[in-house]
Amino acid sequence: MEAHLTVTDEEFDIARVEEQKRRHHVHTYGIVAPSAAGIIHLGATSCFVTDNTELILMRDALDLLLSRIAKVLNNLIQFAMEWKAEPALSWTHLQAAQHLMFDLENIEQVREGLKFRGAQAGLGSTAQKICGDIRLLANWREIEEPFETSQIGSSAMMERTLDDSAIRRIDIPEPFNSHVIQLVRLIFQIIMKLAAKGVSRQEAHEQIRVLSHQAGYVVKHEGKPNDLVSRIKSAEFFRPVWDELDDMLRAELYIGRSVEIVERFCGIAEEKLKPYKSSVEKLATAELVV
Repeated sequence: MEAHLTVTDEEFDIARVEEQKRRHHVHTYGIVAPSAAGIIHLGATSCFVTDNTELILMRDALDLLLSRIAKVLNNLIQFAMEWKAEPALSWTHLQAAQHLMFDLENIEQVREGLKFRGAQAGLGSTAQKICGDIRLLANWREIEEPFETSQIGSSAMMERTLDDSAIRRIDIPEPFNSHVIQLVRLIFQIIMKLAAKGVSRQEAHEQIRVLSHQAGYVVKHEGKPNDLVSRIKSAEFFRPVWDELDDMLRAELYIGRSVEIVERFCGIAEEKLKPYKSSVEKLATAELVV
């Protein structure tokens, strides 16, 4: 058996014939290693052998994947540090930079946590059986979700709770809040500047509200760019702050602590990459030519 741990091309041909004949390749090993034919499968199923073999293959594959993710993350760190002070409009939360580091950590955790067949398999099977039993008991009406007498459930399944969908009322609006906040901060500065010059805060708010609706109409119904700032610059009411508008519109006023955040994040990421330093230096960066 030890002499045939490495499979040859000729043995693949034998396995192909056996597969066509028996729909199984186990006899191939007996043909190429006849002295072992009598003990193959002795007290063991295929999974006893293949599960651990596949685990080793997965471990080696994860090692390859880790070095490549480390290279990508290293390139991203260099890019982030180069452009850390560049104001960027939108897309902040759709950039997966931070998630990429989480990917590295998750794969490391999986890589270090790989277990050969043992007690854990039985424990996992037990947990799976418990979940399966709960599903069956629910189907047989022996258990069900907690439900109050006057509680209203799903419109399609009246007996169900809304635990899975209620969180969407928070999760979906939140990503948009940061973009709304940026506009509010600009408007707030204009209102505060006017108030400091003796203009009624409520009147300033109303004037901006009217101009905002006008600018919104142009965007929605005419397909033109948002011209709110131009309207403010041409409205007599805002004359007291005309000279200060350009200064208030500087993009760097609205990026918060992004520079410090990028530096801190890149510092954390660089620490994560130290074990992969040699791999990162060896791997080349691919260039996409369009």
